[in-house]
Amino acid sequence: MSGYLDVFYGIHYGVSSDYPNETEENGGSGPGLYYVLSAADYASVKFKNITEFSIFVFMQFSDADSSYRESVAALTATVSEMVGYAQLPERKALSGGTVQLNPNDAEAYAQVFSSSSPNADALKLLRFGALVSAAETNWRAVDWNGNAVPPYARVFYSDDSGVLTVKDPEIVSSQNGEIANLRKTRICFALTHSISTIERVTASQVSFEWTDSGNTVHTIPCTIISSDPDAIVVEFNTSELPVGQQIKWRLAVYTTANYSSEPVYSDYIVSESVAATISVSPSGGYVSPTESNIFSWSVDQAGAVPQTKAELKWRSGTSGTFQTITINGATQSYTFPANTFPKGTIQWSVKVYTELGATISSGIISLYTQEPGAAVEALEPNGTVIESTSPILFRWSHIIETGTAQTKAELQWSADKSTWTALATITGSAKSWTAPANTFTAGTRYWRVRTYNSDNVASAWSDAATFICVGAPAAPVVVIQELSPRPKISWQVEGQQAYQVELVGIYSDGTHFGTDKQWQSPLYLADGDYTVRVRVQNEYGFWSAWGAAPLQIINTPGSAITLTAETGREVTLAWAASGFDYYIVYRDGTAIARTTEPLYTDRTSIGQVKYQVRGCYATSANYSLSDVVTVTVGTPSVCLYDLDAGKWVDLRYDASAHRSTAYSLARDIQYMQLSGRTYPVAERSEFVQRSLRVACVCFTADDRARMLSMLGHLVCVKTPEGNMVTGYIANLSETSDVFFSTYGFDVAQADAKEEIDIDEA
Repeated sequence: MSGYLDVFYGIHYGVSSDYPNETEENGGSGPGLYYVLSAADYASVKFKNITEFSIFVFMQFSDADSSYRESVAALTATVSEMVGYAQLPERKALSGGTVQLNPNDAEAYAQVFSSSSPNADALKLLRFGALVSAAETNWRAVDWNGNAVPPYARVFYSDDSGVLTVKDPEIVSSQNGEIANLRKTRICFALTHSISTIERVTASQVSFEWTDSGNTVHTIPCTIISSDPDAIVVEFNTSELPVGQQIKWRLAVYTTANYSSEPVYSDYIVSESVAATISVSPSGGYVSPTESNIFSWSVDQAGAVPQTKAELKWRSGTSGTFQTITINGATQSYTFPANTFPKGTIQWSVKVYTELGATISSGIISLYTQEPGAAVEALEPNGTVIESTSPILFRWSHIIETGTAQTKAELQWSADKSTWTALATITGSAKSWTAPANTFTAGTRYWRVRTYNSDNVASAWSDAATFICVGAPAAPVVVIQELSPRPKISWQVEGQQAYQVELVGIYSDGTHFGTDKQWQSPLYLADGDYTVRVRVQNEYGFWSAWGAAPLQIINTPGSAITLTAETGREVTLAWAASGFDYYIVYRDGTAIARTTEPLYTDRTSIGQVKYQVRGCYATSANYSLSDVVTVTVGTPSVCLYDLDAGKWVDLRYDASAHRSTAYSLARDIQYMQLSGRTYPVAERSEFVQRSLRVACVCFTADDRARMLSMLGHLVCVKTPEGNMVTGYIANLSETSDVFFSTYGFDVAQADAKEEIDIDEA
């Protein structure tokens, strides 16, 4: 049987986004105005199969010049009284099914929404209410004659009761869906319905049914914790279930809709009924009798088991009477004060009472209170070569199963591993000591260490460690080979395996490996006095002192260089000069190009940038330098330069009225969980990540083809906000309709070093 019913909305009034805290009882029209409809009076059909419905609102006049649609959104919560736009609940925009209005209509009901197969979002229009746009239409609650014309919904329904299904029952109170008999168990499931109803059918009563080995069915009533049909949660007592075997069970669910006096059953499920375990600490080893000691425990049966009481027992030695300590409540630890235990051996155990009245006990645990000796290892120096004229750091380990600190350490050294001489005595917990420079003469040396525990008992001597004492190489003798704006030097030294060169206070050339002993400045120097210095490293890894030499630089410039710059999204540099073999272009002091032409275009800069051009000779290090030209680089719209294709691409259009780009900057931080540390240790690397997310619209097939062709290309992306990223288009998403295609892509900054080698043509 089927039919329809007109259900009226209880509260209906106007609101404005421009005046978010005000209301209008009789509606109104204009930009930013809306008509609020509260929940309809749907009680008589709330569990009916809703096949279709339409919403009608009274209209007096229209300001539009042609046919149009008013937008409709479903409220997601009930409006119980008149509130402003700002106080309305969240909405779900709905457009399907709206009927176009005739702007010449007046004094009539207008259909603003219709659905022939309503989904859950559409049914919210009946359950919670609607928000109807009043941008072009004057919606009213009364007509010109003062007659009430409330909004209403025409709801069509059938008597098909549908099929209820108990879906996906899952034990959520334990790990891996296992059943525990020492505590209450929770099950979560969903209740699905094959028809569309205004309100969801949910559970009113639930039972847990299980079958024993004799196929007898047992029923345990459940308490409903949550009645949300998508996530119904029930709880029940499982103390009567057997332990250590598989349990076959199902749920019997009675519903709120009263479709039948019979329950709806889930499918049978087989779960494992697991035994309980009790964990204790300390479970063995050493406890200090002179310190306070915490004894703790926990019970697990597919998850933590709530405790109501515990009984802790302990005794001295391995025989005699146990002393009992009762802990009421959920506390799962007890602190023994210092000096409670004698030195020697103690034993302890604990019995735990659970929330269901069951008990579980640990076995008897033996501990010792007399500290053993430590194991010691000489760590460094060991197998290393050390400069005898430098201080030497000695390190060792103090390893003891009790975890107590070292109280004293003694160090010895030997030249032959036979005769030992005292080196140092350290009082306290420090496990390192530094020998002053020149403590040892050159040659092979041996050392060993022993430590003392908290009972002042010495360990055995460690195995001997070995090191070799050597000296650093002599400082190199620096010779000036060519005195020019790019000076050349050489040096003399023995035993070189690597070297470093510095222009003091100006430039460091890093570490170079090899025996090369010549160097030319990679920089052009201005007139003035400088100091160049060199140091070398020998085969043992030791650095010499610096060898230095003074430099007096005098440049003989050529003709003047006049630099100009035109800017937009790129910078075009041009200069007037004569007599030079080539030019070097500098951006913000960094050499970015070498050219023989008096022209250069920089396409990979953004913001305020400073440029300078140097005129150079092939046979001389003399030069001329232009004045600094400062420009501001920007773009009115998003654009990119395809470095692989050598073309600019404008990305001026976007599907959004308020276009935005996403710029991100991140520093790589690695977290490591270390033993003995409560919180992870952060390691900050040098790696930085920077990226831009861009969306654009293409209207023609050529534009689409060009966009797709850039996949995998190296590009430079710029935004009007002054952001720029140079990297590869590694992924490209496309969304198309009959009008245009929308593309989205990310560009991550790549390590594209722009500084050039000025000696490479």
